[in-house]
Amino acid sequence: MGNRINILPDDVLCHILSFVPTEEVVATSVLSKRWKPLWRSVPALDFTCWNYSSNDKARFRFVQSVSTFILSRDLNQPLKRFRIRCCSSVFDSAFFNAWLTTAAQSRVEHIDLCMDLKIIVLPSILLNCSTLVVLKLTCQEMSGFSSVHLPSLKILHLVVFLERTHLAAFLCGTPNLEDLVTKCVRFSHYETKGIFRRLPKLLRAVIVKDAVPLDVLYNVHFLRIEKMDDKHIEDQLQIPMFHNLTQIELCYFDYAHYWIDLFEILEYCPKLQNLSIYMECPENAPERGVKEDWSCPPRVPKCISFHLISCCLNKYSGTFGEFEFAKYILQNARVLRDMTISTCEDEEEKEKLEMIKELSLCIRISSTCKLSFN
Repeated sequence: MGNRINILPDDVLCHILSFVPTEEVVATSVLSKRWKPLWRSVPALDFTCWNYSSNDKARFRFVQSVSTFILSRDLNQPLKRFRIRCCSSVFDSAFFNAWLTTAAQSRVEHIDLCMDLKIIVLPSILLNCSTLVVLKLTCQEMSGFSSVHLPSLKILHLVVFLERTHLAAFLCGTPNLEDLVTKCVRFSHYETKGIFRRLPKLLRAVIVKDAVPLDVLYNVHFLRIEKMDDKHIEDQLQIPMFHNLTQIELCYFDYAHYWIDLFEILEYCPKLQNLSIYMECPENAPERGVKEDWSCPPRVPKCISFHLISCCLNKYSGTFGEFEFAKYILQNARVLRDMTISTCEDEEEKEKLEMIKELSLCIRISSTCKLSFN
């Protein structure tokens, strides 16, 4: 086996090693004279350390090793991927800035940072890196920049608190973005209307309600909106026509008449095939049997009549509104294949059986519809 590996050319060996943690890659240098310098040309740096947050010596060794490995690379070789996952919040920002600056100078394509830093400040050279394709940041807060120019960026995942104006700067500077995730956006009191631009190549988006104008996301095929509330969505967001949207996931804070704005959204999703509803706070559900306001929409949305093939209701508790909504889908979705109902774990077995019985007796317009309970 060893002889077979040794006959491979260096570039193939380096590609294989790019999928291995960097410390293990460096350890291969003891194998032979040929392997000794090989790690310097590996097009990826991958560091992980979760267990040293209270150990100053271990933390110092980790920082030192990252700096050494970055500076010891063959700087003529492009850096495909730079990944760091660690739990320390006391890094010297000078080290961090130097790492990212060197990565940008090495024509980095993929950066993935998951760090317990209180504030992350990205160097300007990185925010204007023409080769960067993937940027994933997970930390507490990001600040300290004004402009972004990332013409090659296709994937942007920001699990970090940042100002909405900073998010707008990111999106305005990434015209070729295809995949967006943004979880924690801080809203300022001043007006930000008009500072966002449409993203014509965006295919997938995961956002918090109001963080990004829906008009920016008009071309997506997949959309997940988190932290939906009981405010009418039409009052908060201008909904574009989602001509290409086939899958949507909506995550609600509570059970306050979610179907009202849901039907509003569905009117703008003519080709929707997969619909999922998530309830984040099932303890807020009204008592079963208590009638809530419910009124059928004046017309059946086109997507429900002709395109919807799957519908999933998570943390279903059998409230009047939930039941009426589920019944409405079963009675109007002509090509529905799967209706999946997931109940809460702490729901009583007797109540679960009653909910199953209730829904099982509903008329289904689709002869191929399968009703499933989890």
